[in-house]
Amino acid sequence: SMCLQSVFIPCWLQYKNGKKIGMYGKSGKENYCDNLLWIICVFIPPILFIVLHICEILVDGLAYLAWVVYVFWVFVGGVHRIKMREYYHLKGNAIIDVTAYCLCYCFAVSQETAQCEPTVLL
Repeated sequence: SMCLQSVFIPCWLQYKNGKKIGMYGKSGKENYCDNLLWIICVFIPPILFIVLHICEILVDGLAYLAWVVYVFWVFVGGVHRIKMREYYHLKGNAIIDVTAYCLCYCFAVSQETAQCEPTVLL
């Protein structure tokens, strides 16, 4: 289920993960502008990427713009992974985080979601 969600609705999983670690509404305050900006950055790029590829049928060159949007989304995903590492005190660096999103975003989102899930140690 999580793997399918990470392929088809990665933006929803990213948003849930960001909410769980307190990425939106920093320092205990609800900042609606900050929240809205993060929501736009997480939800719009994947949808816009697909829409621009579909619209390439009508207007030449939109696929190139779609890849620019994808690069922006990879950057946003990298920031999410960096914040996740800071929150859980995990080792790693920004280059690995951005590379994970660039090469296979669905695995990166699945890994983040698994990290945010509560676990029981016996």
